[in-house]
Amino acid sequence: MRLDTNKVRQRSFLQNKSIISLVLLLNGAIFLPIGIIVSLLIQPGMMITVNDVRRPATESDVLIARLLGGGIFGVLGLIFLIIGIVLLIRRGNRRREMERLKKDGTLVVADAVDCELSKVRVGGHVGRHGQQGFRSLCYLRCSYQTLGGETYIFKSDLLREDPTPYLDDGKVNVYCDRVHMTPYFVDVDGSIGRGSRVFEV
Repeated sequence: MRLDTNKVRQRSFLQNKSIISLVLLLNGAIFLPIGIIVSLLIQPGMMITVNDVRRPATESDVLIARLLGGGIFGVLGLIFLIIGIVLLIRRGNRRREMERLKKDGTLVVADAVDCELSKVRVGGHVGRHGQQGFRSLCYLRCSYQTLGGETYIFKSDLLREDPTPYLDDGKVNVYCDRVHMTPYFVDVDGSIGRGSRVFEV
C-alpha cells in the first residue's frame, strides 16, 4: 500500500520552541493587566474589610495593595512578556541565520558520533496515541575531518528524538560560514531527506 504523502506531513526532528514563547507571552498578557487593575482598584476612602472590620481604606492600605497585588502580578507579567519576546527574537534570528548558512555557507558532510540527552524534558500529556510520559530532548553530535587533518565537532539544535536510525550511512549535512567554521547549522531534517523521508501519520 502506498502512502499518500499529500495527507501527512514530513517528520521534523527539530524541537519547536515557539510554543514556549507563546505560553510566556500569554501569561504576560494575563498577569500584567491584572496587576494594573489591582493597583488601580483600591482607592483611598473605599470601603474595605480588614480582620472582619469594615472601614475606609487609608493611604497605607492602598500602598500595600498596590505593592502586593499590583506589584506581584505586574512584575510577573512584565517578566513573562520580556522573556517571551526575547525568545521569539532569538528564534527569528536563528532561523534567519540558518537560511543564510544554507544559501551562502559552505556545505560539509559530517559523521554522526552520538545522540546526547539534554536536561530539557517535554511531554506528560495525552496525545493521539494515548498517554505520553516525559521524555528528554537531545542533541546530535557529529564530526568532520578536513583534508589537513583538523577535526571539528558539531552539535545540532535541540531535537525531539534520536535521528540516527534514519540518517543516510550516518552522514549529516552541516552548513558553515564560508570564512570560519562557526556559526554553523546541523541540517538533520535535510540529511534524512537525502534518503528515505520520514512521515508522521
